[in-house]
Amino acid sequence: TCDILYLQWGQNRESGLSHYELYRGDSPEFAISAQTKVADVTPGPYVIVPYEDKGLKPNTAYYYRVVAVDRDGHTGEPSEVCKGITREPPEGGR
Repeated sequence: TCDILYLQWGQNRESGLSHYELYRGDSPEFAISAQTKVADVTPGPYVIVPYEDKGLKPNTAYYYRVVAVDRDGHTGEPSEVCKGITREPPEGGR
């Protein structure tokens, strides 16, 4: 589909990790805030953390940053910005 991006990042190996906060913006310089927060993502048993960002506009660039949060609520430094572009709709709009 053209309204989804599949994201992956390497899991933080610190034992106190609680979850990740995922942020999305429409430019590389977007501010990390409550308005740009997409989700809290719970780490799984694997070294790669997956997330599906759904309901996006087709043929559009989105920018993401991830922040690790420990069990005490302390946040780490934000990741580098990562860019994703949704697909163009197929011919006929399907």
